[in-house]
Amino acid sequence: MAYALNSLKAHLIVQLNRIQEELLECLSNSTISAEKNLAETLKSHPQTSWVELLEHNVSPDHTTLVKELTKVEAALCQFDIGQYGYCADCEEPISLDELKKDPTKQRCGLCER
Repeated sequence: MAYALNSLKAHLIVQLNRIQEELLECLSNSTISAEKNLAETLKSHPQTSWVELLEHNVSPDHTTLVKELTKVEAALCQFDIGQYGYCADCEEPISLDELKKDPTKQRCGLCER
């Protein structure tokens, strides 16, 4: 079980890096000067503060990536506090099969409905 969880954490870290790189590239190559400036701001801030910086400062074109980044960061935070794999609502364990399908899953099947 521990190996499977470590594997999921490694996958989440790779996913986090990919999303951050993609966001930086999109913002840096944007024709909107505010987005280019945002890219420069992100480069000078720790990656752990990116969600807060991005939340209200990106165009709708990038909201999907920001939402994905938020989910991945939340899952990694749960690892840090020892709550990964437990439902955010009822605190029951989420099945390993469900976590393998979606490592950012926050709720068990019953609470998700």
